[in-house]
Amino acid sequence: MQSFQFIAPAEAGLWSIDLLLNLLWKSSLLTLALFALTKGRLARQAQWIWRIGLFGLLAVFMLCSSSRWEVQTYAPASASIPNVLEFHVLESSNPILEEDNTAVHYPASHLELTGRFDTLLIGLWLIGFILVFGKVLLEFFLLRYASRKAEVYDPSVMEVEWQKLVRQTGLTISPKVLLSNSAPIPITYGWKTPIILLPVQALTWERERLQQVLLHELIHIQRNDYLFNILAIIVRALYWFNPLIHLLLRQFHLNREWACDEQMIKLGTNRYSYAENLLAIAAFTHSPRNSQLVLSFTRSHSLSTRIKRVLTPKKDAASPARYKLSALIVLVLLSLVMLSTNLRTIADKPYSATSYRQTIQSLKVADDAQKIRSLHQLGQWGRRTSFPQVKPFALDPNPAVRRQALSTLQQIACLPAFCLISQQLQDKEQLIRQHADNLLDTYPSSKLRAYLLDYLNEPSMENWFVQYFRKINDLGQTERLAHHLSAGKTELQFQIQQQLTNPQQAGALAQLEKLLLD
Repeated sequence: MQSFQFIAPAEAGLWSIDLLLNLLWKSSLLTLALFALTKGRLARQAQWIWRIGLFGLLAVFMLCSSSRWEVQTYAPASASIPNVLEFHVLESSNPILEEDNTAVHYPASHLELTGRFDTLLIGLWLIGFILVFGKVLLEFFLLRYASRKAEVYDPSVMEVEWQKLVRQTGLTISPKVLLSNSAPIPITYGWKTPIILLPVQALTWERERLQQVLLHELIHIQRNDYLFNILAIIVRALYWFNPLIHLLLRQFHLNREWACDEQMIKLGTNRYSYAENLLAIAAFTHSPRNSQLVLSFTRSHSLSTRIKRVLTPKKDAASPARYKLSALIVLVLLSLVMLSTNLRTIADKPYSATSYRQTIQSLKVADDAQKIRSLHQLGQWGRRTSFPQVKPFALDPNPAVRRQALSTLQQIACLPAFCLISQQLQDKEQLIRQHADNLLDTYPSSKLRAYLLDYLNEPSMENWFVQYFRKINDLGQTERLAHHLSAGKTELQFQIQQQLTNPQQAGALAQLEKLLLD
């Protein structure tokens, strides 16, 4: 029977910062590209760009999130998934030839702190998501409540050619029209069974105004604006922390109305009478009753721009179909570039847990060239967790594979890797001995210091450290290890070397930790 398990990222915590920062800059870049693509275009053309952009933002969120948390199937009865937050080291007298039997974990205090921070940050994001989405749900329920108490209205009573308007917009089904005391402005919602909710003031409107309002709402239905409004709500809830997304969605809603206005003028509506009716209808938005149902496009900050666009005719800048295709290509290419880049990615470093597992799996192939490429990639990653997978290749029959494995171990920069490279100084091949010596000379000192500081204060690790310090001392590399840990300071190097030479004396590891912190 198959089960599912969430696999955490290989880094020890703080993945939430990486995720949110990547979402922030990628969504911001895509938003700026959308503004650039729609500048100076007809609203009908620009509306397709905004819609494609919403799908792009949703794709960015899904793919960035899946690179941090991934669902993997496994069969508990026959196989187990290794814990990516641990790696095994050798405890025997011959660390190269014998089996591993001890697991070294990230310090509990470190994991607890970063885990709490990740939980806090994602919790804050989730609270924002719930608040934004909850507000929309509340408005929807208020709208449904207003509709249940509304009365059915027949536009033909005002001598409006209702069926002609429906056919003019290309609809095959006539939407239901309702009158409500709770709707200060015309509102359209619903997909399969769209509903046009009119304020009771519509009974006092003249025939021309009512006809223009109904035609405008029918165009919304014909353009499937309700579905894209739902998509916009999801994007707002997912990216509530990005102020540029709020600007994008505001422009999206404004452009939606502009596109309907352009379509109305194209269908023969008099632009001057339409502008007058927009002003008259906007007056209803000042009513304090049920203000939560007032749509953003009716507010005064956008009304003046909307009327200017109605009164100023614009010519098509390009073929709509051609412009849709070119904009789609640009947005797809931009999305691919963003999704292939991670803030913590340099050169060929893999940026997801999937890439890491695939690289580890590729080490099992028989092709030596592939082994070398995979080892090189793991070296660029520099994860401590890859030590047990790289270690066997330090004894590979192919000297080229062995050299690359040693280079990868140096980039991992953990204490077991330093010990393993030190053992290669006794290799029978001179080239391997020389390579190992060069690697020890250029060992990443800062990473090695950070590694020791992560674990020296763990009481359960005391015997483990004592054993490895003794092995390194037997190999004659204590002085070189102390040199790296002291950052080249002679006096500090001497003090560190004393602690490494006698690690079993009382308080030796505590004193070593203090020296590294000074």
